[in-house]
Amino acid sequence: MRTSSWVKGVRGLVFVGVCVGLLVGGRAEAADEGGSAGAFLRLDIGARAAGMGGAFTAIADGPAGFHYNPAGPAWVAGRQAEVSYRKMGFDRQHGFAAVLVPLRKEAAIVGSWVHAGVSNTFERDGEGELGDQINESNNAVGFTFAKRFTPFWSLGINLRYVQTNIANINAYTVGFDFGTLICVPRSTVMIGGPRGLTDLRLGVVVERINYKYPWNTYDYWIKQGESGQSFEERWPINVRGGMAISVYEQKANLAVDVEVNQKSGSLFHAGVEVMPHSALALRGGINGTHFTAGAGVKTNVGRTTLFVDYAYSSTDEFIDNEHLISIGARF
Repeated sequence: MRTSSWVKGVRGLVFVGVCVGLLVGGRAEAADEGGSAGAFLRLDIGARAAGMGGAFTAIADGPAGFHYNPAGPAWVAGRQAEVSYRKMGFDRQHGFAAVLVPLRKEAAIVGSWVHAGVSNTFERDGEGELGDQINESNNAVGFTFAKRFTPFWSLGINLRYVQTNIANINAYTVGFDFGTLICVPRSTVMIGGPRGLTDLRLGVVVERINYKYPWNTYDYWIKQGESGQSFEERWPINVRGGMAISVYEQKANLAVDVEVNQKSGSLFHAGVEVMPHSALALRGGINGTHFTAGAGVKTNVGRTTLFVDYAYSSTDEFIDNEHLISIGARF
């Protein structure tokens, strides 16, 4: 039985490695997705992942892991919850909340909510006169199921209901994300001695399957004396591939991701996490062309572990740098 599981794990490892190699061989340059549908779901959630430049496809643990790879929660032990908020310029808001519950030590479910919006925006006519206030709100409510099928391999799926409101024009959609993750533990991989490579993880995710917005703008434009229209806006497919390793007896994690978007091209992520103390983590990374950094602390209160993580991200010129904080618990 162990041999069969090992063979399946190796086959999966080779498959994922080939996929990652193909992605890395592509053009790893950031290309702005602009105003395409669902762009808010490409923002990092969770300060740990954000501090590592978003290179989290092959790690994907914790309550925020579903966002990067829905197969990741299958490897998490213990119930966990997390909330986060991102400080952004131009009156933009972004945050998330999630609860992760393991099942029979081989599977997990995650309930999640991601929000993004813009407030204090006003219409102006052709002469610059101030008009009505226009707000934008985006909400994604999700359910994730992940399961390990061998000691080395897991699969996962996100089912998400997404709603967007722009100037009182609403659109709704339901879609899927699929992910797979290979985790080869230290008992199998011992490169460089006991303080060398101790864990190897590889992941691939296909996101935004069947996501599409049906828009109807008649009610909005009739107030402006214009005619509206009805149309369907499909979300661009997004594919992520990543690799992560743990070194020095799991006191440091190194991760690399490449994502390819159907509309905007490729984006490269790289990150490192160092734990000089069991209660402290220091992080840094590259997210496309932007530098990221962060830190996290944790403490035990009875049987509950509380943690606080912070991440900083540089942004484009004329836009304030962003700060993200996450608070969570393992219980």
